Amino acid sequence: MKHSFVNRTIVKIDAKGRMSVPAGWRNTIAKQNGDDAAEALGIFIYPSLNVDAPPHIEGGGLAWRSTIQEMIDAYPPYSEESDVLNGAYFGAGDYLYFDKEGRVSLPPAMLAHIGADKELYLIGVGQKFQIWHPEAGVSYYDEEKRRARASVLQKKLGAPPKPLKGDA
Repeated sequence: MKHSFVNRTIVKIDAKGRMSVPAGWRNTIAKQNGDDAAEALGIFIYPSLNVDAPPHIEGGGLAWRSTIQEMIDAYPPYSEESDVLNGAYFGAGDYLYFDKEGRVSLPPAMLAHIGADKELYLIGVGQKFQIWHPEAGVSYYDEEKRRARASVLQKKLGAPPKPLKGDA
């Protein structure tokens, strides 16, 4: 059974660079991590590879990390694809453990990557989650929502009518 991250929220970054992980997400992480006691209380994060979006961080629990590993394992171990993907996910990634209050300490390089220092925009996207600078995340997802609605309407209603001669 898959366990998904849902919802969006803005969280504060405290003076020590920590963010509180929403309780529902901690439950999802615990379910994704299963019985692996050594890593049951942590998340795997990495800089997103989506070059069509502003810089952001992605992550998830052990189940998500395993999904990434399976994807990489489809390539021969010494292939260029394997090396590039391993470096992008695992070389640039990090594993963060929860403290007693359900917070994780984000590495300064990750915060610098997204340009955040006071707040973060957390977005659940199914099996993984995303961490954004609030302005970039809200702007990106507002535009994505607009494009998705336009696409659905176009498919449902067909292409818009062509203007008649003389119409501007």
